[in-house]
Order: sequence, then structure tokens, then C-alpha cells
Amino acid sequence: MSKLLLGLILLLSLHVQGSTEKCRYMMAMFNVQNFITPDPHTTNSGMPKDEKDIKDKTKNLAKAIAKLNTGRGPDFLGFAEVGSQEHLNNLVADAALKKQGYRTVVVNEDVDGKAPTKSGYKRVIKVGFITRWKMIGKPISHVYWNKDDVLWAHSSTRPILETVLQTPNGKTLTVFVNHWPSKLQGQWAMLRRFQAGAYLKARVDELLKADPDANIVVMGDFNTDPWSAEMQAGTGISWDLSKTDGVPTANLYNLNHTVGSYFDEITKFKTDHPSATPEDWARFFAAQDKKYGTYYYGIADVWMNFAAEFEAFKKKFPNASKDEVAHFYDTLAHRYVAHYAEKPRSNWDTFDQIMISKNMMKFFIQGTYGPVHKKPFVDKEGHPNQFDNGTNEGLSDHLPVLAEFSF
Repeated sequence: MSKLLLGLILLLSLHVQGSTEKCRYMMAMFNVQNFITPDPHTTNSGMPKDEKDIKDKTKNLAKAIAKLNTGRGPDFLGFAEVGSQEHLNNLVADAALKKQGYRTVVVNEDVDGKAPTKSGYKRVIKVGFITRWKMIGKPISHVYWNKDDVLWAHSSTRPILETVLQTPNGKTLTVFVNHWPSKLQGQWAMLRRFQAGAYLKARVDELLKADPDANIVVMGDFNTDPWSAEMQAGTGISWDLSKTDGVPTANLYNLNHTVGSYFDEITKFKTDHPSATPEDWARFFAAQDKKYGTYYYGIADVWMNFAAEFEAFKKKFPNASKDEVAHFYDTLAHRYVAHYAEKPRSNWDTFDQIMISKNMMKFFIQGTYGPVHKKPFVDKEGHPNQFDNGTNEGLSDHLPVLAEFSF
């Protein structure tokens, strides 16, 4: 074989390899916790109090985001808890991201129903995104609830933001960015999450009916775990890997399953460790927390249900005196402290997730999905590196999740 022919083959090989590298894209989701208008009256250390706080947080976030993709940031990054389009404009204008080519910044309309506080401050949080890709048409803010229904009075929420994008090599993607109601709002929020999931599923089904090969990405802070009832029943997300081709059996596939699931991990652990001690199980679950978790809310005591004790006390002392009541509560307190307060449990949740349609599975790069458990996104304890308005350091109480695709 001539040297000229070998040279041509080598050049062709390098060209093909270079093209493959150019077609590798990263998509990510990040709840940036209170990246919003400062509140000078706040007592929350994770909340910006003044303009300096928000400027410092902007710089912190820009530097961290650039590190998500070897110095250039994700090609598409969805956000939860941003206050306005201006916040994201300032983010992409920061020195760390200014030359990264982010061409589109969108934030949904504010219809979350929050009322101002006594001081007049209104905590407005929205969803949005930044991207390098071309946007086709205008984004849609899906208000999936009726403001006159009973749920509106008990739980606030955000619209689902839908946008259609085109990658540099011509692939069309429909992306949904979500931020479902918080668990802090109790049963009302759970009903609202069912409502969000059902709406989202109906919209995805509609798109796939029109085009079964549609490329769809759903991401967000869902304020519920992938295996929760509202996530499963609401969206119909598949966890079934029984198909030999490894593709989902439902219209959406949760990428958490590409790193296993609690169900699979538990089954395997039981098989491998039939005589596991409580300590073995504790270590096992701690490992799962680190693997899956995107939101950490500290160490909490295991709660007791004292309903039976209360009923027995009322039956025994229908007209209890103050001393009898005091003794009863004192007894319960001692029982709680002695048996439960010294047995804390780790509080990780997997609220932040990415899901994709069946056709997107062939573009997904296996092994690339997961929460970012590394600095600067985590602190020295391995927990989310939350912004502190005392030191002006840190980012958020959530971790970003990311996935890579090759088109």
C-alpha cells in the first residue's frame, strides 16, 4: 500500500473521529435554589439578602456550570428556582460562560400563585433554560391546573415549560422543564404532582402519536422520587428492562434506571448477603443515598407514632389534671429520646431527574447519566454545597443531574 493511500486513510480516520466528537452533547438539569430577587428581611442563610449576594452567587454558579462539561458547560441546561430572565442573562454574561455560545435564555411566566409577605417581598421562582442550540418557534408555558379549583388555595406550583430545539447537525428535540410542588405542602402538593404527571403524560403521548420517533427529553425537580406513586401513576414511566432490546415499554424512560434502581439493588443485596446484619443494611442504604441522591436535607430523628398512647391516656384519664398531662408528655419524651433520638437517618432524595422517549435511547451514551457528586457541587461532607449569605460561598441545596447523547 502506498504512503499516499495510507496518509489518506489516516486523514479520513481522523476526520471521522473528529466528527463523532463534535456530535457528542450534554444535557443537564439544576435546581439552583433561590437564584432570585434578594430578600433583605430573610432569616434563611441560603437566601440572598442583597445585590452583592446575588452577584456572588451568579459568579459561583457560572464557574461551576462551566466545569460540568470540560470547561464549556452543558449544551442544554434546565433550571428550577430562578427569579427572572435577567438572572439567567447575567449568568451567561459572566466571564466564565460569556464565550460559551449560549444563544437562548427563557423563563416561564410567573403564575405560581405566591402572595407577598408582610414586608411586601414576594418570592417568585420560575423554571427556565440556557442552550447553544437553535430554538424552533416559541416556548410554551403549560398551566396544567385551574386557578379556581380547591388545590390552588393549598399549593403553589410552576408551569411546565416546553420548547423545541434543533441541534447543529439537524436533530429536532422537544424538551420539557419541570418544577413540581414541594412536599412541604403535604397532601395537597401530592395531588398537584399527580396532576402534573398526568398532564405531562398526555402531552408526551400527543407528540408521540403524531410522530412515534419523536425525540423527547423531560427534566426537572419533581419533588418526588423516581419510584414514587405520583411519578409512576402520573407519567407512566417505565422501569421494565425485560425487553431484550433494552428500550422502554412506556412512552418515557427514566434514566435513573441506567444506573440501576433501588429495587434491583435490594434484590441483589439480599441474594449476595442472605445473613446481612442491620449494620450491613445501614451501610448498603448509605451507599445508595450517595449514588442516587440529588437533594439532602440533613440528619433527622426517626419519628414515632404516639396515636395508641394518646388513645389509652384519654381512656384512662377522661378528665386528666394538669399534673397528669405533664407526666404523660414527660414519659413520652423520655421514651422518644431513649429509643429513637440517638438513631438518626440520612435524608437524601432523588428529586432531580431526566427522562427520555424511546427513540432518544439510541442516542443516549450509557454510563453518562447521574447526579454530580463532586466539587464544587458538594461540600467536604459530600452533601450539596448550599449557598451561604454569610460567607457568599456555595451554590445550591440540590445537585445537578446530567446525561450525554451522541447524534
